[in-house]
Amino acid sequence: MQQEIKGYIHVHSNYSFDGKNSVKELAEFFAAKGYEFVCLTEHADDFDDFKMASLVNDCKKYSDKYITVVPGLEYRCNDLVHLLGIGVTELCGSDDPIEVSRHIKQNGGVAIVAHPRGYEKNLTPTLINVIDGLEIWSGPKDSRFFPHWESLLTFKNLKRIYPSLIGLGGADLHTIEAYFPLDTIIKTNSEAFSSSGFSNGVLSIKGAYWNLLPGSISSFQRELTLKVLRIALNMAKRFMHRI
Repeated sequence: MQQEIKGYIHVHSNYSFDGKNSVKELAEFFAAKGYEFVCLTEHADDFDDFKMASLVNDCKKYSDKYITVVPGLEYRCNDLVHLLGIGVTELCGSDDPIEVSRHIKQNGGVAIVAHPRGYEKNLTPTLINVIDGLEIWSGPKDSRFFPHWESLLTFKNLKRIYPSLIGLGGADLHTIEAYFPLDTIIKTNSEAFSSSGFSNGVLSIKGAYWNLLPGSISSFQRELTLKVLRIALNMAKRFMHRI
């Protein structure tokens, strides 16, 4: 029988220079909100082997039967590419996105291109061949209210060529005070979180006002609606700046 497992992806603890909360605080916060996993993606620039081991130990320490705290890193690579290594436990010393992606997967992690809107042209066929997926809804970059139609279009076009690609939502959260709903739901046969669920399960992304459900990404009507909403949001932002 399939289970639905709710998680939150792309979170920075105080292991990152711009993160505010400890791993313990994050584990308690997300468990209290009913999440069953939270994926930490700390800035790799700040890390050495000792710090990596400490993060992994903290993730194990504060995981329990209610929530799994998943260690991970965000790599700032060449060509403006940012890569999330979800579930990695070892550092990679390279800044070449292809080498980093291979390291992530060899280390048992999931390689995801973070907030790709704006540098889509740098996603070469060679890179796409070695990653697992893309962040198709980035809360800070696309908005927490709804995804950006350009991100979905990029993903749709790539998925036609690379059908195994997965699309995830990423909150890029640096403090629990800025929390907003952007949930990843994995429908899987497993009762507990496993990184293999990203590729083997059925994924959906749920925000407070907009959901991305399986099969709905390629809907022309939804793309048109998102374009109209984007225009309205931009107009509202310009109006607020004038006040």
